[in-house]
Amino acid sequence: MTTVAAGIGSGTETESVGRAGDLKIANFMDSSLMDLEKKGVLANVPDIYNPDRAYASVFHFTPHEQDIGLSEFFAPQGIKLIHHPSAWLSPVRFFRSLRQAMRLFRSEKIDIVRGRLPYLGSLVGGIAARLCGLPFIVSLGGDNRIVQERNRSYNYNSRTISYGMEWLVLKLAHRIIVPNRFTQTYVENIIGRRSASKCAHIPWLSTPIIESVDTDETAMAKLELPSNSAIIPIVGFLNPYKFTDVLFDAIDGLNLETADGRKVCFCFCGDGPLREEGEARFAGRPDVKFLGWQASAVVHTLLRRAEMVLIPMSGFVLLEAASIGKPVVTSNVEWHTEMVEDGQSGLAVDPHDPQAWRSAIGRMLADSAQASAMGGRLKELYWREYAPQRCKDAEVDLYLGMTGSRTKS
Repeated sequence: MTTVAAGIGSGTETESVGRAGDLKIANFMDSSLMDLEKKGVLANVPDIYNPDRAYASVFHFTPHEQDIGLSEFFAPQGIKLIHHPSAWLSPVRFFRSLRQAMRLFRSEKIDIVRGRLPYLGSLVGGIAARLCGLPFIVSLGGDNRIVQERNRSYNYNSRTISYGMEWLVLKLAHRIIVPNRFTQTYVENIIGRRSASKCAHIPWLSTPIIESVDTDETAMAKLELPSNSAIIPIVGFLNPYKFTDVLFDAIDGLNLETADGRKVCFCFCGDGPLREEGEARFAGRPDVKFLGWQASAVVHTLLRRAEMVLIPMSGFVLLEAASIGKPVVTSNVEWHTEMVEDGQSGLAVDPHDPQAWRSAIGRMLADSAQASAMGGRLKELYWREYAPQRCKDAEVDLYLGMTGSRTKS
């Protein structure tokens, strides 16, 4: 069971948030904010970078110049977007980024430097923080090496550079935020158990789904889904790493109904290299839909209306489904089983086995009472261990603990 940083539930959260209002944060991220907008998830990002405006200001460094066009969107949350030139491996660009960061740290009296993922942007921020005598935190979303190994495609086109940079950033960090035990094990395997003692467990900050929204009917109509059907969504990238091909095999030839006679409709909400294959494979089948990327509000509508949710490989979707107590069928890999206990709070299957997926889906459909009970237990776990306010308070407490001895000059 995932735990969060010490101090949660102690009755000091309001005081902590108040004291955090003086902090200035420098934030480094390599991926593009514009890409997040295309995927429909940008709306959640400001509250992740500056939750409830807990901090005086956040300076977000991005190597993607086009991201600066989103400045007005981020400004109300106290977040200023800054372009730095180190988008790829270039010593000149790296040192220009380093100099730019150090100047801003000093002029703005930055308190905390945070890298999001252990790569080039975080390396710039980490070295600049160390040279300026500032606390440096890096946060992780999981094992960053799995997808590189499975695809035989490495960051910077080099396994040595990618993994070496990852090791260096983790060693530079004063603290490492991990969302679960699985990710801590990954850190231990890279820098050793003793060094990994600087890990702090703070789950991903997810947006819980509102139980009911008046616009749901309109949103469902726009998606042109079969009326009175039992929706089973699969949300995320459509690629082999997410086991999309296995799910194709699992639902091929299926013609399912619920116990009360409603037809089942599988909805792939996302995009990727396997979308074209899926559309060709299931052409003419009204019970399999490919919706592409949708705004988070539309995804939440799908999850609200879902009979169950299939989660082959995801973090946020599992948390979102849990927030409203939806029955889930997920893969028994990585961190999923830390949250989903097979047969108790959902079903966890071998992600490579199409028959295991078929059996689990059939089991959920055949016994709606059991499925609902599992969803209810998952919801209880979410609000007990993964609630957004717990995660926000844990982050604030971590920051305050690292800056408690520092004073503004």
